Amino acid sequence: MHYREEKLDYALNYLNCSSTKLAEELNVSPSIVSQWRSYEYNRLKKMHLFAIERVTGIPYELFEDESINTKEKIEGFLDKHRVNKRDDLQYNNILNNLVGKWYCYNYTSSKDLGREYWEDIIEIREDRSVINYNEDGTIYAEGEILINRWQTIITLYRKNTPINIIFDNNLLVNETFFAFLTAKAKHTLNEIVEFVIFTKEKLTAKQVMYAIGDRKRNQTIIDEDAKERLRKVIYKDSISVNRYDSNYILNNHLGTWHINNFSSKKKHTIKINADFSVEWLVDGAVDSVGKFYIHEHDILIMLEDARGIRSYLLLNITEQDIKLCCLKSRAAITHKDIFVVGIMSRDELPKDRVQEILESNEKSYINITYLRDRLSKSMEDS
Repeated sequence: MHYREEKLDYALNYLNCSSTKLAEELNVSPSIVSQWRSYEYNRLKKMHLFAIERVTGIPYELFEDESINTKEKIEGFLDKHRVNKRDDLQYNNILNNLVGKWYCYNYTSSKDLGREYWEDIIEIREDRSVINYNEDGTIYAEGEILINRWQTIITLYRKNTPINIIFDNNLLVNETFFAFLTAKAKHTLNEIVEFVIFTKEKLTAKQVMYAIGDRKRNQTIIDEDAKERLRKVIYKDSISVNRYDSNYILNNHLGTWHINNFSSKKKHTIKINADFSVEWLVDGAVDSVGKFYIHEHDILIMLEDARGIRSYLLLNITEQDIKLCCLKSRAAITHKDIFVVGIMSRDELPKDRVQEILESNEKSYINITYLRDRLSKSMEDS
């Protein structure tokens, strides 16, 4: 066996790791993984092997060492490096750590509501169902939990409106951490993106207010003013949101899109393929790969680079060739976790149009690492 694809195919079979299972953990299409396993397609790249190493534990050296060229040598190499055969133990452990009731704290969408923050209770059950309770014990929303290898997503529905909560699995070593939330504001139709405190213990008002910090640095609201500015740029009277089947929605998004924002001087594009796979390119080179998911009103694009770092892109389902999007990622230079509001468009937008819609970097950027540091200090002080 001299081809890397042959080695990968045999190693995955030996470890009982199917293309479907690997695709699920990498958030790509099973057909993409099948192409990686065959040298005829010539699709397997170094960044894919690094990502596979993160998920399966198969060392990258296996594919670079030409002396490992037989089935016996591959098996010996994997056994020597103690690469385990796949099972659901990790996912069950994560679920077990999550089962129970959690307090959830976040700012209200407006200071005019007579209070600064909400205190909700999130109950996660063993069957992976999730219930969101109001403070008075009534049910606010219901949904389910999706556990990936590195991060977990809770999707709740209230009157067919989705609420998405995302957090890193490695945060579960603590019983208090920040999660990333996107939803409609409780008392308006504005879309809101912010960070919420997840904790097993009830916090005091002083702890909550200190930990979540300044509202402007914690919360971004995509209000009607932002939508109106977008309408003016594309010369449309309104943004249409209709219900179509998944194939129609996918076909409407196929091809290359430009991601415009204040946070990077590099050229960012995203390519959406017919098999629901996605490629994120930076200055024309593939930076990360992932998958295109369709919810009732929203589209979620999950990406992972060669280092195993995950990014999430969220946008509304519309038919326009220019639309607002929300990106949760890690900054390339500072390595800090950030949230950015940007513009996804078929054509690259000039800077003045980006400025016209987003207005300023301060209004479209949140530093997650800054908030996590405040949360840690709040817990230490208490």
